[in-house]
Amino acid sequence: MSLEMNKIAASVLTAGVVAMGASFVGEVLIHPHVPEDPHYTVGVDKTKSAEKEKQEPKGPEPILPLLADADPSAGKNAARACAACHSFEKGGPNKVGPALYDIMGAKIAAVDGFSYSSALKGKEGEWTYQKMNAWLYDPQGWAQGTKMSYGGVKDAQERADIIAYLRSMADEKMPLPTEEEIEKVTGGGDEGKDSGSGDGEAKTEAEDSGADAGDSGGSGESDADA
Repeated sequence: MSLEMNKIAASVLTAGVVAMGASFVGEVLIHPHVPEDPHYTVGVDKTKSAEKEKQEPKGPEPILPLLADADPSAGKNAARACAACHSFEKGGPNKVGPALYDIMGAKIAAVDGFSYSSALKGKEGEWTYQKMNAWLYDPQGWAQGTKMSYGGVKDAQERADIIAYLRSMADEKMPLPTEEEIEKVTGGGDEGKDSGSGDGEAKTEAEDSGADAGDSGGSGESDADA
């Protein structure tokens, strides 16, 4: 082997030894800290999140205080979009959804000749103002499995107007809620109790909507179940 080749081999060997030595020395001198649970923590203000959650309504606003001044004519206009699936006049036929004449105060899911979904057949009670309010607000949330595909009426005044219109379409109008019943749902005391009166029973809208209000015998919305 020539002298030149020996020099090259020696240089390569020396470089390898130096690299290994540097690595060893580095490990001895530097001790990296590896966390047991490697992740980056982002600070979240839980107080603000909780406050925001409290402020957000969990259901429809109480409807009883709005009914006395609700406008049936405005409700009729709002319900026009529902006419393709529902009839509102006396003696009107069932369509994709049931006929809605005299629906307020009537037994839920009980319109003659209409085939309701099992989601509505399992519901009990009558169509009170609170139940109708909850149904109009969120049909699917009220009766999971209903054929009603409408997303709901989120504006409280519009719901009140529609309910006023439904109330007007009857031989005998359902009585408006009394001052006592209104106070029960607005005073923050005994909101969740049911007074038992067919019209304005003082059950909270949210409670009513989660319990058995979900059937629709008459929201003015297009659905094959309402």
